[in-house]
Amino acid sequence: MIPNILTILRITSAPILVIILLSNEMNMVILGLVIFIISSITDFLDGYLARSFNQLSKLGKILDPIADKLLITCALISLISNNIIQDIHVIAATLIIIREIFISGLREYIRGNVLKVTFLAKVKTTVQMITIILLIPSEVVEFNFDLQAVGLFFLWVSSSLSLITAYQYVKVSITSNDL
Repeated sequence: MIPNILTILRITSAPILVIILLSNEMNMVILGLVIFIISSITDFLDGYLARSFNQLSKLGKILDPIADKLLITCALISLISNNIIQDIHVIAATLIIIREIFISGLREYIRGNVLKVTFLAKVKTTVQMITIILLIPSEVVEFNFDLQAVGLFFLWVSSSLSLITAYQYVKVSITSNDL
């Protein structure tokens, strides 16, 4: 199934992205940006194709959120390692990573009842991806504006959305007696 193949490609791209982003060379950073953008697009495509061709699968339902979390987490850790995210901004990235791990654990705990992805959670993921797309090239590409400052602003927005959606998931789990 093509949707599952795209999800697996996203999972395998995460560690490759880390290795590439550890370099500060412009060509490697641009390659990392391209890999991240393509991986982000596959996030949309796998779900779209699965729904369009009625290829929804249990494996896809499990792997898709894992792929998203791996991609986002690996990218954020790489950006912290390269000091693109630093100082107080590391708190925002850390909150995002903690939320991703926590929600993965919550999904595992309530395995019998699928924790449905909310619209706001989709917005959160999109903002996270935009944030990372802005931050990856911010140290090596010149723009007429401070790309890093814009990216760090979006990092805080996505961190806030991460906390809000985590609260929503916990609330849903508690009210449905899953916790």
